[in-house]
Amino acid sequence: MSFRSCRIRTFDNALISVPNSKLGSDSVTNWTKMDVRKTKITIGLVYSTKKETLQKICDEIRTNLEKYDSIKKDNIMVWFDNFNASSLDVVVQYHTYRTGAADFFALKEEIQYMIMDVVESNKTDFAFNTQTIIVENN
Repeated sequence: MSFRSCRIRTFDNALISVPNSKLGSDSVTNWTKMDVRKTKITIGLVYSTKKETLQKICDEIRTNLEKYDSIKKDNIMVWFDNFNASSLDVVVQYHTYRTGAADFFALKEEIQYMIMDVVESNKTDFAFNTQTIIVENN
């Protein structure tokens, strides 16, 4: 810190100098002071997934998320969200008490593997972008 500016380390570990006059008028986010970190994942399931299976998948993901001590229980959301062009979209949203990058991403990876297991155990699959072309003979 000098008389005219402050040096701030960014989330990407870059060091930036900010004039003190700017600090007085702008807000500064301190990511290290978060108490929870939000995750929102959208998964797309194939259109051949039956309604009952889709509901069961949402319920199982929600139930499994509630078992994690590091996830805030009162705002877990797992919902069938959208009829997308190539998929039935499910939104999975939760807040975790793990705010450090390494711990956060390790948990997120573990949860994504759990989601894969739930989808596989319900005998359906993840969708990928597809197009159907119909050729008509005139």
